[in-house]
This record gives sequence, C-alpha cells and structure tokens, in this order.
Amino acid sequence: MHSEYAATKSRHQTLSEQIKEMSQGITDIQRTSTQASLVALEFDSPSELNSRLESAMKTAEISTSSMKSISPQQTRRLGQSEYRIRSVEVRLVDLELGQALRFLSELQTPTEGFAPTEIVLTPQTAGLNQPQEKWTLEATLTQTVFSPKT
Repeated sequence: MHSEYAATKSRHQTLSEQIKEMSQGITDIQRTSTQASLVALEFDSPSELNSRLESAMKTAEISTSSMKSISPQQTRRLGQSEYRIRSVEVRLVDLELGQALRFLSELQTPTEGFAPTEIVLTPQTAGLNQPQEKWTLEATLTQTVFSPKT
C-alpha cells in the first residue's frame, strides 16, 4: 500500500512539473504567434517537410514510431491577400507533455513562415505502473508564403 502511495505521489509531482513546463511553452508560442513574422518565398518540398518534422522529433526525443500520420492539405490563398498557406496535419502518440512542447517549439520558425496553428492534446489511459502519463498530439502546422497575384 505504501509503495502505491509513493508511486502515485511521484506521478502527481511529475505531472505537475510537466503541466508547468507546458503552460510556459504555450505562453511562449502564443506570444510569438502575435508578433510580426516573416513569410517564406516558397513552400517546403515534401522532403524538406519530412526533414523538418524528423529534426523536431529528434530534438524532442520522440521515437519515429510515435508519428502516426502526416497529412499535407492543398494550398490556398488567404482571402484577397498576396499570401498563400499550406497546412499539414500531424498526429503523434505516446508522448510526454515535455516532448510535445519541445516538438511544437522546434517547429515554430516565424522566419520561414512556419508555425503550429492548432493544437489538441488528449491524455491516453495510464496504469498505476506507468511512471509517465502519455498523450496524443494532433496539430495543424501552417506555412505562409508570399505569392503575389498575377
């Protein structure tokens, strides 16, 4: 009984630390998303996109088996503006909160017009013997490109 209490207390402390880290990261992402950013002159190629995602996963220490889907969407013009956007929906599983935060932070590159624009974190069920709570991350990553109308 004492070992279950100690495990639960340890898990609670770890989750509290992860929530604080995630909260700070979300604040940072929100702050940078409201700042002026540059845009790219062309969209990433499929290989550049894969490299960007693999690099972010490596930095966040996320296993490649965690990536369940990458779904690039069609490009579209932003209203009547001189900009086009392309969104990529990604789904990763079995993440710790800190890994999700590092992954998203690594993908936020305003100088290249690339940023997470929608983030959904869903807790996965965890047993008492699981030391870390795991999460599923579904995110939409958007790249903005300057594309004057002709």
